[in-house]
Amino acid sequence: MQLFLQLNLAAPADPMTGTVGDTNWSANVTAYPKSMSPHQPATAWAGTYTMLFPPDTTALRSCRYGYGLGTIGPNGGLNI
Repeated sequence: MQLFLQLNLAAPADPMTGTVGDTNWSANVTAYPKSMSPHQPATAWAGTYTMLFPPDTTALRSCRYGYGLGTIGPNGGLNI
């Protein structure tokens, strides 16, 4: 599965757009930015999340799934 995102750095308030999918299907993705501040914290999303990384099916050798943890802070920042 692949995820492609486009971000306009000249206009950071614009949404990110792109696609997610593989050779059999794809779906459009739109992500709208949300401003976080001490007066408007990201408490609804703050916490630790598990991320799953699928294997690279084009690799010459056998690969397995990988995983990691990411933490979203009250300012909306992601630490991996």
